[in-house]
Amino acid sequence: MQSTLRLILTLLLGFWLGASVFFSFVSAPTLFQLAKTGAITREQAGDIAVAMLNKYFISGLAILSLATIVSATLAFGASQPRYTRPAIILVIAVLISAFSTFVWTPQVHAVREQRRANPSAEMDRKFGIAHGVSSGMNLLVIIGTAWAFVIVARPE
Repeated sequence: MQSTLRLILTLLLGFWLGASVFFSFVSAPTLFQLAKTGAITREQAGDIAVAMLNKYFISGLAILSLATIVSATLAFGASQPRYTRPAIILVIAVLISAFSTFVWTPQVHAVREQRRANPSAEMDRKFGIAHGVSSGMNLLVIIGTAWAFVIVARPE
């Protein structure tokens, strides 16, 4: 049973690590490169990114929550202390993700809409800060996921 849980945990973390890196460093930047070339407008790129972000954040919460449960089960239910650190890291990642999804991202979207309605240097600055904080939280979750993955995937 423990080896099955370990495999499930490794797959969850590996899948989310790959998906989050691909979305954050390939998909999203590609949208805005398309806008720079004129293939789509900057607003269209932003609209597509918002639609993808909603699914990205909810998927991340679900996958990281499952990974947290599996890691905690291994750490405490199966008395495998090597899974305690990944469980703690994943709890922090889930908390950051939940805050980002349900508190911060709606604020970023509100600033984006205000910026769209009333373009100005001040709104550009506000959006830049909000987006930077959002990106920072996403990066923390990616780093946490990678850290947990390395701990879990290394041979015993």
